[in-house]
Amino acid sequence: DYNTTEISERTLREIYLPPFEAAVRAGVGTVMSAFNDLNGIPASANAFTLTQILRKEWGFKGFVVSDWNSIGELLAHGFAADRGEAGRKALKAGVDMDMEGGIYGKVLANLVESGVIDQQLIDESVRRILRIKYLLGLFEQPYLDETIKAQVTLTPENLALARQLARESIVLLKNEKSILPLRKDVRSIAVIGPLADAQSDLLGTWSCRGRAEDVVSVLAAVKGCVSKQTRVLHDSACGILKGDERGLSRAVNLAQGADAIIAVVGESSAMSGEGGSRTDIGLPHVQLDLLKALHKTGKPMVAVILAGRPLTIPWIAEHIPAVLLGWHGGVQAGPAIADVLFGDYNPSGRLPVSIPHSVGQIPLYYNHKNTGRPISDQRFTSKYLDAPNTPLYSFGFGLSYTRFEYDHVQLDKELLSAGESLQVSVEVKNVGAVAGEDVVQLYVRDLAGSVTRPVKELKGFQRISLRAGESKTVPFSIEPAQLSFYNDAMKKVVEAGKFKVYVGPDSQRGLEAAFIIN
Repeated sequence: DYNTTEISERTLREIYLPPFEAAVRAGVGTVMSAFNDLNGIPASANAFTLTQILRKEWGFKGFVVSDWNSIGELLAHGFAADRGEAGRKALKAGVDMDMEGGIYGKVLANLVESGVIDQQLIDESVRRILRIKYLLGLFEQPYLDETIKAQVTLTPENLALARQLARESIVLLKNEKSILPLRKDVRSIAVIGPLADAQSDLLGTWSCRGRAEDVVSVLAAVKGCVSKQTRVLHDSACGILKGDERGLSRAVNLAQGADAIIAVVGESSAMSGEGGSRTDIGLPHVQLDLLKALHKTGKPMVAVILAGRPLTIPWIAEHIPAVLLGWHGGVQAGPAIADVLFGDYNPSGRLPVSIPHSVGQIPLYYNHKNTGRPISDQRFTSKYLDAPNTPLYSFGFGLSYTRFEYDHVQLDKELLSAGESLQVSVEVKNVGAVAGEDVVQLYVRDLAGSVTRPVKELKGFQRISLRAGESKTVPFSIEPAQLSFYNDAMKKVVEAGKFKVYVGPDSQRGLEAAFIIN
């Protein structure tokens, strides 16, 4: 967190900025300037990003607010000698509002009076802020109507939406011998682990005004989901970071008397997010010991992992028959997880990150460069001696309670000009026994360019729903802008050459086709 970042302009523009540009194009009203520095210039005094790119290139009309005291922190960066210099540099760079630092209120008037800052610069920042306040209706109603809160918070409609969003985010990583979904009429089930009955941790980091009492835990949701005849047994067994032999023995004894085990493990909300950096991103040892002890019982077992980051879980992936990644899913996380565990919802979540075998593989990402010595059986190639180069679970990966097959990937043309779009289609069939949703993913590779290109880039995805036995032709359109990149002169171009298209269920699997831009 907060550390120095060195990012080339090409990588900045091609990898990091597109999501921000998309938000600006969609009409976002405010942007926050960060704590870190970028290539030696703190983000809260960076005219290149805040003025040149954000306002001049993207046409942003809203205002920029600093992160918490990030203008004051220009002094700690060594970028400003005093508060006056910090305020001057931030304002001139394009920061309109000083959050919490108290710099602007104390120094800007004096800087204007002394001629260091032109008042028109302040007027422009004030104009941007007033415009947003006007659009929000704050001139007509400047004070919060407390009665509105009850009308929009935790309503049945919003809770249903929270549950659906949590369902769709859950990723089924493993389901050996189709252990999931569990039967609701199972005689007894043990729900074990330090997060089994957690509430506040399911809100995740930066939950702000979220209240623990509004959260339905996994344990409570399981109790509400199974039949009245089912005995639900529970023991936390250990803490998230600490435990003892008595708790472990107690949990194992409980599990031995159950027909199935749901182990709910992972990170507390404080272990991820801002200020939550870790050198070891595995499951805490006390929880891994718990899983190993439960596994020895031989009972059918599901591991539900709640976390704010991808964890290194090689032992779990190898030994636990069913693994569900539930993240920190919010107030309806428990019901959403129960929906998946007992088959009321067929999981359709896909990984937005790669999950490594070990922390030593990081950085690990699907759209890496090929290098001049790509991986092979020979010694002097770009590979590890003690681990795979591939992730434990790849970007885009996720299982379902049904199976999908891909066939007949087709392009509407194999030769096109730089300004033309390309139509791609693939046939997807649900070959399983139940209805389900698949996330069809489209990747492209530029085989040779004026600068090196990634081995694969995601260019589109579609979530589709298919009944058992149903097929559907899924279309994609690749527009010229999606094939562009910044060349050796830092100009955004579409270059002639050969390309490959991959369509599949994740970044590692799929059907392949090729086309040429002349």
